[in-house]
Amino acid sequence: MKRQNLMGFILLCLYTSSARAEGFEDVTLRYHTQWDVGDLERQALLDKYGEFRVSFDQDGKAMPQGLSPELMDRWKNFYELCMRDGCYFCDADIGSCETGTCGPDNSYCKPYMGSEGLPKCGIECADYAFASTLS
Repeated sequence: MKRQNLMGFILLCLYTSSARAEGFEDVTLRYHTQWDVGDLERQALLDKYGEFRVSFDQDGKAMPQGLSPELMDRWKNFYELCMRDGCYFCDADIGSCETGTCGPDNSYCKPYMGSEGLPKCGIECADYAFASTLS
């Protein structure tokens, strides 16, 4: 009977591991609804700051527009908090962007980039940072 249990366990692991592994290819699986500001807030940000409230350089670094210098650091902290929740990968041999161990000050963290050249989660995290900074 033990042999049958072991065989069943092995088959279960083989068949379910491939099903679980497929979902982890998409970075948005880690994206939580807690970062979504909602349609009303997004429209308010669009009305107040415009469509170009944030821009991204070729490396995916966010540059917010229309914020005072004293709000800029606060915005960056909220943006990084959101992005570290699965939107960055650690471009180093060891470390994790989520735990802050990917180089000094997470300097080796790079955003997952979409096909249009923008960071995945970038716009959503920027809106979250704007909403949190201004509330």
